[in-house]
Amino acid sequence: MRQHKNVRHTKPIELLGLLISTFLIFVLTSITTNYLFNITTLSFVLSILLSVLSFLFFKKKLVKISNFNLTSNRLEWNNNIVDFDKIKSYKIHWMKGAGLKLILTDGNIKKLSSNSHFCNSDKFVKLTKELDNILVKYNNGKIQRKKSFMETKYGFYYVISFTLIFITSFIYSFINGKEVNSKNLGLVTVGLTTLWAGLNLKK
Repeated sequence: MRQHKNVRHTKPIELLGLLISTFLIFVLTSITTNYLFNITTLSFVLSILLSVLSFLFFKKKLVKISNFNLTSNRLEWNNNIVDFDKIKSYKIHWMKGAGLKLILTDGNIKKLSSNSHFCNSDKFVKLTKELDNILVKYNNGKIQRKKSFMETKYGFYYVISFTLIFITSFIYSFINGKEVNSKNLGLVTVGLTTLWAGLNLKK
């Protein structure tokens, strides 16, 4: 049995809820403060401040730390036990950490993820890789491994297309003497790096 202690993980739906609620807090605060004080700068600063504080507060609540036990036939954490005989299929993605989706024979679905933007995902990624190696061979490969988008040829074409568009736009701007915004360039570069890091083609 392999023990993975102090693994930080999250639920994708909760992260989505956090992003949406943070945006709503910003909008509502902006509208309210602008109505009360009628000072655009003050309204913007208060909206940003409240949004950031609420994001940081709830972010800590959403990141869970658990101990996982991985054996040759089951995965255990907290009060959850998943027997591999009861797994119909599973899917893994490797972008910004890792995400795991286990579809059980009774119709239940277990979803776990560890987003590197929210917490240290190294231990979860290691756990997921070990689990993947076991499941893909378990019971003579009878558990179906579904490909994530970035493991398909369509994901590969998407990354290539996005990269070519970026390079073409950069060369066009350079040739025509247009100023390239360093901030936008940095954001696009980070985005491309994330896409290429998450690309993992499977046959």
